[in-house]
Order: sequence, then structure tokens, then C-alpha cells
Amino acid sequence: MEITVRDLKLSFPEGFRVLSKEERAGMKMIKDGEGEVLSDPNRHILVSIAYKKAGLFTGMVDTKDAVVSMEKQTASPMKDYGYVREGFETLDVGGKEADAFSYHYEAQGVAMSGESAILRHENTFYYIHVYYRTALKEESSSLVKGVLSKAEWSK
Repeated sequence: MEITVRDLKLSFPEGFRVLSKEERAGMKMIKDGEGEVLSDPNRHILVSIAYKKAGLFTGMVDTKDAVVSMEKQTASPMKDYGYVREGFETLDVGGKEADAFSYHYEAQGVAMSGESAILRHENTFYYIHVYYRTALKEESSSLVKGVLSKAEWSK
């Protein structure tokens, strides 16, 4: 399945599908901008990809600073779920470097893990959030990182 979010084109393996607006409405997700949410129910993976054009002041923001701020914004509402940040890293998104952090938490008695990233391409910020079961962390993280590294940019 291929999706395009602004200038970012991604190819997901079989099993992923784009969630409808109705399905997205019932989810507790941090809103970052326009984009898509995909799910692979068999692998228990949820991926959110959003973008927001940089404004006058946000255009001067460094993504390393922005990812620290994004982590704080994620940690606060997730503290009731046992949120623990695992660390900061960089991810390859179609040859561009994204600043990211990983974490784990618990949802409805299930150990979950997540990765969130931000990158800037031209005058647009891209936000990527990935959620999966901690028991499937190695294969889920590897699958998503593979998709991101093979992404293509239209500009």
C-alpha cells in the first residue's frame, strides 16, 4: 500500500490500511497537523504521519530542540499509562535525518512501545508516531524503520 503525505511517499507492506475519519475520531492521539493514520491489526502496529507548514517563528526551530519539546508534550498526558522514555535517536526517512525518541507504556493491561520523530523538509515539518506491542518490538520497529528508510520525496 502506498500513501503520500504532502511531499513524502511511503510504501507499507500488505496488512496495513488507512484508517477512516470515523476510526481516527475515536482515538486519543496528539494532533500535529494534516496527515494519515495507518493500522496493521495483525501485527498490532499503528502509524501516524502528519505535516505542518513552518510559520514565521517555527521556521527557525531546530528539529533537535523540537523533538525534546515533543517528548515533553507526549510524556505529560501519558504519565497515567506508566510512560517511560527510553532515549533519543535519529531515523532515516528517505535519506533525510529525523530526530526521534522511543518510549514504552501500558494500555489496557498490554505493554506497548512507541517511537516519535520529527523532520523538516523544505518549509514543512513532518511528524511520525508509531505504536506497537512491546512483545513485538524488535520486528515492528525494524519493519517501520525499513518503510521509512525507503521513503521517497517528491521535491
